[in-house]
Amino acid sequence: MFITLGAYANASNQVNVSGKWVGLNYASQVEGPSKVKLNLSQVGQNITGIYLASTGVAGKGKGSMTGNNTFHIDWVNTTKSCPGQYSNDYTINGDKIKWIFTGKDCLGKETGHGHAKRE
Repeated sequence: MFITLGAYANASNQVNVSGKWVGLNYASQVEGPSKVKLNLSQVGQNITGIYLASTGVAGKGKGSMTGNNTFHIDWVNTTKSCPGQYSNDYTINGDKIKWIFTGKDCLGKETGHGHAKRE
């Protein structure tokens, strides 16, 4: 009985990350921050999305909630001139998200972080 109540409480406290987000991304292979736009859709625990960065790369991703206010997305660059993949871990607080990532693209190994605000 306590397990059922605990699971119900966690599910009801979970945030929804769906929406359009705009912010800044800081990547180890790029000088300075890049503007980034994310469009995320959440159904239950599952998340899908697309992104566009001011560097000219765009991509799509999918992931899932990992906690009440945390989620993970694996992204793939769909820009043919710069193929790549990134693994991002996010934290959401109200209408703000922040992330850290690792990956590899046409510039080499990448690490970084960023933040965005829901539009």
